[in-house]
Amino acid sequence: MRFAGAALALLALLIPAARAARTSIVLYRRQAARGGGTPIWQRYYLDLVLLLFALFGFWSIRQQSALGGAEGIDPLLLLAPALLALAVSAAFLRLVPLILRLFLRLLGRLAPTPGHHRSHAG
Repeated sequence: MRFAGAALALLALLIPAARAARTSIVLYRRQAARGGGTPIWQRYYLDLVLLLFALFGFWSIRQQSALGGAEGIDPLLLLAPALLALAVSAAFLRLVPLILRLFLRLLGRLAPTPGHHRSHAG
């Protein structure tokens, strides 16, 4: 049993070291400078789930106010406006890169880049 634990500990040390030895320091620093890619909340669409919860909260508030019942107000519904603000901000962070790419594509068609000369054939 001791040997199995020692072998497992040795593997736990050697496997990450073997992966690190495959990449150069330049590649490692280049990847570290770029960042980790898309955030986890965007990868798993947590911003859209949050938006659904916020919209459900506002729907619940409207239902309670339509019924006219002030005696049974859920205190968690007070979080709905803050939740909506957070959800809209997260959704906006998802949409901004798409809007900027579209804008740059349109701008690139209208105005050529500096140093780009069109050839005049003939």
